[in-house]
Amino acid sequence: MKQTLTAAAIIAAAALTACSDKNAFDVNIPVPEDYRGQTVVLLNTVDGDTLGLATATDSIVTISGTIETPVHATAVCNSMPLAAFVVEPGSISITDDGVASGTPANDQYAKLIEDTQADDADHETLALEFMKANPGNPHSVFLFLNYIHLADVELIDTIAAHNPDLRSNPNFERIRSNSIARSNTSAGNKYIDFTLNNAAGKETPLSSYVDNAKLTIVDFWASWCGPCRAEIPNLVDLYKQYKNKGLQVVGVDVWEQDETAGPEAVKNLGIPYPVLYGGTSATTDLYGILGIPTILVIDNQGQIIARDIRGEELAKAVSDYLQK
Repeated sequence: MKQTLTAAAIIAAAALTACSDKNAFDVNIPVPEDYRGQTVVLLNTVDGDTLGLATATDSIVTISGTIETPVHATAVCNSMPLAAFVVEPGSISITDDGVASGTPANDQYAKLIEDTQADDADHETLALEFMKANPGNPHSVFLFLNYIHLADVELIDTIAAHNPDLRSNPNFERIRSNSIARSNTSAGNKYIDFTLNNAAGKETPLSSYVDNAKLTIVDFWASWCGPCRAEIPNLVDLYKQYKNKGLQVVGVDVWEQDETAGPEAVKNLGIPYPVLYGGTSATTDLYGILGIPTILVIDNQGQIIARDIRGEELAKAVSDYLQK
């Protein structure tokens, strides 16, 4: 009987060990010489929970533990991030450049990083393809938050289904609603009218400009936005070049903290075309705008023929249309 009980105990212990090992992870993290002797902490990037820690006694510190569900994590030492990666069962290695490998989610992301190193790499397209192919990879959530403007509602819902915590993000529903609005105001759709104040303080609908032009460029911008200000000389040049051929340009000043900032910027930048002022998130939400400048090109039938284009691409679109 003793032998039977002992054998049973050994089998049970082995089973418990197997269950534990199934969720075990270890991660080897390079540590700069200045941080030797200090504690490296592994934090859940989403909620800040500590997943493990170890003292850096050498050039590599190993942190071990168990994890049931893969999470995005950041290794931190002396308040400085050393690497960001996915903690999941298995053995994870971090390069000196901070790239993780050795487990499925990290290998997937390492391949993405490798692909982006090509001279002709289109980072946005690669990020979008990664999210579609790997919606359950915790890296996809962070790519999603950085490339929101690429995500249609189907992709948003797919990623959320694989990452339930995303739905608890207070901005999630607005992101989803904006995606729908962006799709509804993409090229091929009718523009949405709204009313703001013109330079004289009179309420003026956008349609009063669009309906009286052969082609209209609508530029959502703000005085504090560097890329917006950088694009304005291009818009001024287009307006001067084509205004007698049916082109109208309308600036829509949005998200200002000071109501005098927009008019002052218009004066300083020498903007000759009309500008509507006082745009808030209620205005930009109509078009699903998450960042500015956002530029629309609208034909005389009220159809959006291009969106989110600038510089030479915008100039070509205007030239091609007006020379038909």
